[in-house]
Amino acid sequence: MNKKEIAIVLAAMCALLVFAIFMQIKTIKDTTTVISQTMEDNELRDEVLRAKEQYESLYNDYENQAKEIEEIRKTVAERDSSLSEKEAQLNENNKLLGATDVTGDGVVIVLADNNGIVNDSTVVATDVSEYVLHYIDLIQVVNALKNAGAEAISINDQRIVSTTAIVCIGNVISINGEKVANPFEIKAIGDQEKLYGGVTMLGGYVGILEKYGLVKSVEKQENIQIPKYMGTYTMEYMKEVEE
Repeated sequence: MNKKEIAIVLAAMCALLVFAIFMQIKTIKDTTTVISQTMEDNELRDEVLRAKEQYESLYNDYENQAKEIEEIRKTVAERDSSLSEKEAQLNENNKLLGATDVTGDGVVIVLADNNGIVNDSTVVATDVSEYVLHYIDLIQVVNALKNAGAEAISINDQRIVSTTAIVCIGNVISINGEKVANPFEIKAIGDQEKLYGGVTMLGGYVGILEKYGLVKSVEKQENIQIPKYMGTYTMEYMKEVEE
């Protein structure tokens, strides 16, 4: 080979070497990206699992402690008959606070978005909003039930108590800090006739919702089951008056 041919061969070999190095770097980079993404996904999944396990552990501790306290109360009440009246009063207070599961006759209301209108592409956005349930609709129905004498209320098994907040976060409604989804099943225990009349009366809020197809049913039912409030009460500012 002459010098020119040798130079051409060397140039070709250098080009191939540079290309091979470039492809190796690219492969390593892509592999690193995949590994990094997989590690991030795994770390996020592990974090969620750890949070779930921690919540379940705390809730189990709460349940066990509640059972122990209940057993202590029963034992003390059995030993001292004078405490029976106080025990009965405590149970009544727990019912009023929503701290116990309750059952009784009342009404069940089912509300849901009017999907027939919502999914109609010819309806403008401003009109569609009227056919979708909002958090204020739930508040109005709950207030109507309270005014009619409801002793216990729940929405999708979320107990409504004095500290309950019904709010809208984005497009999701939250009750007691928990997301609830459409349709909404509202249960209320109390005088059936008063409750039914309170929500179906002429000019009432349920009647307004019916005009937009948002009410699926309003029924009187017996032996309605309403679960207890799963949160905790915290009194940061209220204090007992000192005598």
